[in-house]
Amino acid sequence: MTTEAAAYDDRPAEADLRVSPLELFFDLVFVFTITQLSDSLAHHLTVAGLARVLVMLAVIWWMYDAFIWLTNAMPPTTHPRRGLLLLGMTGFLVISLTVPHAFEGSGVAFGLAYVLVIAVHTGMFAGADVPLRSVLRMGGLNLVNAALVVTGGLLEGTAQLLLWGASVAVQFAIPYLVDLPQFQLRAGHFVERHGLVMIVAFGESVIAIGVGAGDERLSVALVGAAALALGVCVALWWAYFGHDDD
Repeated sequence: MTTEAAAYDDRPAEADLRVSPLELFFDLVFVFTITQLSDSLAHHLTVAGLARVLVMLAVIWWMYDAFIWLTNAMPPTTHPRRGLLLLGMTGFLVISLTVPHAFEGSGVAFGLAYVLVIAVHTGMFAGADVPLRSVLRMGGLNLVNAALVVTGGLLEGTAQLLLWGASVAVQFAIPYLVDLPQFQLRAGHFVERHGLVMIVAFGESVIAIGVGAGDERLSVALVGAAALALGVCVALWWAYFGHDDD
């Protein structure tokens, strides 16, 4: 970013920005994606399975966090922004559904849904008075990123893993290649947004305990295992939220 670039903001700089219900809804869909990644790893407990899950997480997290930055600078306060955010949410949902078999035939569907997510993200920036040159450059690099994901889905196997890894490398290079204007960012919004994601993730973990128990007969061993699993969730909650008076 250049120091002389104009800051974009549609709210007073001193105003606190709270996470909107729509953003929380968006996060619910994203946490489902994380759940799918965890399930994929549980069924492929190998080095290759771990590598695949880590690459998918990096590819998905990059665009999810891009939406957090986007809504921080341009809150979904208008109907067009809300509509585009819902469309992006749909893209993440399709990505979630393809995760379990992304390396076993669903890679193309994953890639096409990823293209939709990138298109929505770029479109929201284009409609926010960002210089067209910057939007086109960012959109073009993101398109290269998406092309690697789609092509990898077509090839499958090791080639797919390598191309999706290259996509991650492109993602990290984009901020150094695109000269976007500076934005008025609210740190509190980032903290609240990521905190809510953690809360939702812990809730999904509790649901997973119930799903794992399934139709098993209630026994001391089952109750003990469920209590221990809940204890792990509590420890993670404490590690993230335990501070001050807590």
